[in-house]
Amino acid sequence: MAALFIGGRGRGGPGAAAAAVALAGGQHWNGQSRGQHASATQPAGYEFDPCAMAATSASNVWGSGQTKPLIVHWNGSGWKVQYSRSRREEPRVSVELNHTIVACRDQHRSAAFLAEILGLPAATRFGRFLVVATDNGVSLDFAETDAEIATQHYAFLTGEDEFDVIFGRITERDVPYWADPGRTRPGETNSNDGGRGVYFADPDGHVMEIITRPYGSGNS
Repeated sequence: MAALFIGGRGRGGPGAAAAAVALAGGQHWNGQSRGQHASATQPAGYEFDPCAMAATSASNVWGSGQTKPLIVHWNGSGWKVQYSRSRREEPRVSVELNHTIVACRDQHRSAAFLAEILGLPAATRFGRFLVVATDNGVSLDFAETDAEIATQHYAFLTGEDEFDVIFGRITERDVPYWADPGRTRPGETNSNDGGRGVYFADPDGHVMEIITRPYGSGNS
């Protein structure tokens, strides 16, 4: 049985793929229109009947001018077209931040501070970590250490109403806050990108930030 792998290794290559796409669109090949089969004589070797490829639809196109990998078989009376089992089309997988580790001296103190300030559920235990989960599924996993703690920055996007509530908790607890990450504007908030934002420190000196508009969204 002769077989040809279209769109991968084997004879045919880009020209074969292009012919298949053209035929799928109703164009002609060697005077034969879409749906016709020149199957009276078996082609030699690994050649293929492009009209058989016309049976595939335009939805079988991968990206720019490439077809999904197909296997074309000669069954003695005509060509049989099927998808390759070796390279099935996979659904696109998105990439999302899942969790990040926050170094701290006292994980109970630090996790409780963040959860209470932001109004999030109490931290849960996962191994040696205390985990604070945000509303979009990303978690901050607090881990205790005796080593020097390098200051990190964590920013949280909130709605306007949530910002008011969180900022109220910051001021009620006399937590120091600034309008800028360099801490040159104490006791102020900012209006970057047409929204509101503020920076504050957690018990270990990490710079926390709440914003109502994503960075760079001012013109949107």
